[in-house]
Amino acid sequence: MWSRLVRPAVISSSVWRSLFTMRLKTNEFQCLFTDGLNGIAELFEKHQHELRIAGGAVRDLLAGKRPEDVDFATTATPEEMKCMFQAAGIRMINNKGEKHGTITARVRFRAH
Repeated sequence: MWSRLVRPAVISSSVWRSLFTMRLKTNEFQCLFTDGLNGIAELFEKHQHELRIAGGAVRDLLAGKRPEDVDFATTATPEEMKCMFQAAGIRMINNKGEKHGTITARVRFRAH
């Protein structure tokens, strides 16, 4: 499932001449894939939306650190995310970012 959701973007070489892809196989990266995070990924896949790890979590992983939280970029709109989360019983918190397209869902984030 994650192999389809977390894949490198294909960008024309004429646009990004120095672009390269790193494959993360660290313990910090593997620790992200909790039941809660996998449940979120399955929910987005079920509704046919892309989901990619973004923001500070990427920075932390590249620095060899375990992220405290995980942000995603998605093709789902804020309204679609709210509907999906409500239907799945996923708690949403802090609606201050909604006007900027940010929906905050709260799931368990425990390492295996």
